[in-house]
Amino acid sequence: MDEMTLRCRIRPFTLADAKDLFAFASLPEVALNANYLPHRSLDQTRQIIKGWILADAIFAIEHLDDRRVFGAISVRPDPDLPDGWFKVGYSCHPAYQSKGYMTEALRKVCDSLVYDRNAAGIAVHIFPQNRASLALARRVGFTKSGMTLTKRRYDGNEGREEVHLFSATSYR
Repeated sequence: MDEMTLRCRIRPFTLADAKDLFAFASLPEVALNANYLPHRSLDQTRQIIKGWILADAIFAIEHLDDRRVFGAISVRPDPDLPDGWFKVGYSCHPAYQSKGYMTEALRKVCDSLVYDRNAAGIAVHIFPQNRASLALARRVGFTKSGMTLTKRRYDGNEGREEVHLFSATSYR
């Protein structure tokens, strides 16, 4: 995926992004809401990026003005929904939140999935306490499905995720 919005570029990660990714992936308030343990070192971040490059499913969100990677967005088939449905996940550096960047990026990814990849629909799975993520999903047009999933959290405990979604037909 390599997509542009007015202020962002969504592109594959490179090892050169490690410092920027570590800047937000090491923050507990970012990592724990995205269901991973905070990164502990720049070397760990580099190893994670290597895996993301191979998986080709998690992408960097780069700010066009300052060229910093401030977010990550994942795109995968959703195993909890019928064939053709995708699951999107996202995280963002707090300094870039509440400025509309993630709204732009998420809409662009949804556009790409619906119009270019003929997705049947798109879902986001969100822990209910993650209010910023819930607000972003609502802004882009996701609605709560009533479906909840039990998921093993980063700390080994089980947590409940709410599934928010829209069909391609309703998105168009």
